[in-house]
Amino acid sequence: MSFAYGGEITRSFAIGGALLVKWGRQNFYREYLERDINNVYDKFEESDYSNLDFNYLKINESVERKISSVTGNLGMLWKIGDFTRLTANIKLPSYNEITFDDSLHAYVVWDNGEAIEKPYRTSNYGITYALYLPAEYSMGLSFHAMGATLSTGIEYSDLSSIHIDNVNHNDLYIGISDSYISSQNKLFRSELGGRLSWGVGAEYQLPKIPITLRVAYNSKSSPYKYDVDGATQKIYSIGAGLDLDQGFRIDFGMQYFQYNEYMALYGRDIESRYTLTNKPLNFSLNMSYRF
Repeated sequence: MSFAYGGEITRSFAIGGALLVKWGRQNFYREYLERDINNVYDKFEESDYSNLDFNYLKINESVERKISSVTGNLGMLWKIGDFTRLTANIKLPSYNEITFDDSLHAYVVWDNGEAIEKPYRTSNYGITYALYLPAEYSMGLSFHAMGATLSTGIEYSDLSSIHIDNVNHNDLYIGISDSYISSQNKLFRSELGGRLSWGVGAEYQLPKIPITLRVAYNSKSSPYKYDVDGATQKIYSIGAGLDLDQGFRIDFGMQYFQYNEYMALYGRDIESRYTLTNKPLNFSLNMSYRF
């Protein structure tokens, strides 16, 4: 749900703003069953002179997620002459409230029908925390003349200001502890930094031919302060559009990405870490018809 307002201050300057409110819910029930159909676990235990004769394991899991979010945007448009446009926008910091409400029941049944005396069970518990995301600042500039449009834009956000707060849980042994929240907030400040994205692009309408050509370059820096060399994502794009009779249009595009990632084969094991170089190439073909 959103509320927006915009208006012209002068014939060449306009401002606008919006309030965005989101909420959603996800819940599901999952049942897991593992049965010993090959009788693998039928063996004699010498310690207590009995047979370990496992039949099946059953796990019932109930999961519920709820999230709500509030944020806003402020923007302006400045017309400079007949050919140039300058825009600026601020995406305000957002407040997000996230709730987990889960339960799990697991038990084992033997071939004689007896269930384990103390099955693993968790009662329904609720964990609610608030996640604050930082503001995003962006500017754009475009120029149009003689069938060509040139544009550029920049966006910046300080991710080190991400913050978790307002922890609420019913079970101290299951919920998120205050010490964990504090450690995560310190980790955000020490590991994350500013994320900068910028790009340039051009579009040209061929004279007397219904073909439009496009080319663009984008750069997105890594949000991590101590990331590997080459972590900044570089995107090269080209495309073309063909307008046919009666409102039918075909668009073709190609994007080439180049960036490095720091990976690990075994979780946090330092010895298994390596740098992965990614160079994916994406193609797209779109067809549209305007009535």
